Amino acid sequence: NGTFTNSAEVVGTTPAGAEVTDISNNDGYVGDNPTVIELCQNAAIAIVKTGVFNDENDNDCSDVDETITYTFTVTNQGNVSLSN
Repeated sequence: NGTFTNSAEVVGTTPAGAEVTDISNNDGYVGDNPTVIELCQNAAIAIVKTGVFNDENDNDCSDVDETITYTFTVTNQGNVSLSN
């Protein structure tokens, strides 16, 4: 969704043997709010359409009722998921 949220935890032992912990904070030494990084989102899509004439009677000319077969290749050119 355009952001990456992360926290880190540190655990240490004092000379007296007590365990101390802290969770990272992005605003100095007070609090435990995570670091949030904004990520760019580039939505892009591409389509390539090709057509092949179906010369069903092999006379090298288009005639009534002959067809064209189309192929569509769609690719995601961006860095986000696309749907529908």
